[in-house]
Amino acid sequence: MRRRQFIVLFGGAVVIWPRCLSAQQAHKIPLIGLLHPGFSEQATGPEFGYTEGQTIGIQARWGRGKPETLAELAEDLVRLRVDLLVAVARPSIEAAKAATKELPIIAVDLGSDPVGSGFASSLAAPGGNLTGLFLDLPDLAKAARFT
Repeated sequence: MRRRQFIVLFGGAVVIWPRCLSAQQAHKIPLIGLLHPGFSEQATGPEFGYTEGQTIGIQARWGRGKPETLAELAEDLVRLRVDLLVAVARPSIEAAKAATKELPIIAVDLGSDPVGSGFASSLAAPGGNLTGLFLDLPDLAKAARFT
């Protein structure tokens, strides 16, 4: 009887042990890449309960008013293997689209039409790896200094 109990317990441990080990794996923190043509001083916003380094990781790249640097900055974020790219304003969106076809890109553009700009095939079926907020309000974009 003791032999059977030992075999059952040992067999159960062998089956359950790998599951226990996999449950102990560390949770991967999502890494978000931010690409912005402006200056870091322009960035303000709510936290929404996220804690940098604990629940979310953010890698921000700022063009500092030099749109010619955005392509290199976008490629840098792709090399860092971020989980998604947030691109603010048309120059950043263009650089992000050129840098990756696989990563999801969330675009924020107040001054252009996504179909007219070539970011989407159509509003009904945009295609590609880009989504986001497009308001097509150029006057608002100028006031916000995103372009």
